[in-house]
Amino acid sequence: LRDLFVPLRVVRDFKREDPILIQGFPDEFRKMQKILIVDNAGMGKSTLSKSMFLDVVERNLAIPVFVELRKLGSSHRILDEICEKLNSVSEPISRDFVLNMIQTGHFVFFLDGFYEISLNDREIVTRDLHDFFEKALSNLFIMTSRQEDALKAFGDFARYSITPLTKTEAFELIRKYDMCAGSWQAPLAEGLI
Repeated sequence: LRDLFVPLRVVRDFKREDPILIQGFPDEFRKMQKILIVDNAGMGKSTLSKSMFLDVVERNLAIPVFVELRKLGSSHRILDEICEKLNSVSEPISRDFVLNMIQTGHFVFFLDGFYEISLNDREIVTRDLHDFFEKALSNLFIMTSRQEDALKAFGDFARYSITPLTKTEAFELIRKYDMCAGSWQAPLAEGLI
């Protein structure tokens, strides 16, 4: 991810602010509780979230949890997924312990791909998310999605969109992909991968 990532700019919808260059987890986001990044397919929402996640880990800013929202449904709720993510290799962590940890407010929850939630489960997952947000108020939440009418339910989120890459940035991204692809070709040719 670090080899391929080209920093992106996000701009707050309905505000006349300068775009924020996302090279890690931005200080501006640390001042907010709920952030929604909405844009079209292929703009880099998931990659951006993963890059911010890594920066939170590397700088020890908080405890990051990355949740793919498409995994949630009526039988697998947000807390189920978080507990699964935080379980140790040898034994599961108790749900009460996870809830107590969340109450400390030291978490950043990256909630990726709202648009990928099954339409059959969308209403129940939305209610479950709101319930979770209310109970975990002292944490940060960053959610990504393509544009959906259902996002109106998250009107209390600061909404951002990704600005298109400049021509120079687009060429830089292509160059990085070419370099990375070249580094994989030799091991592939030798049958190592």
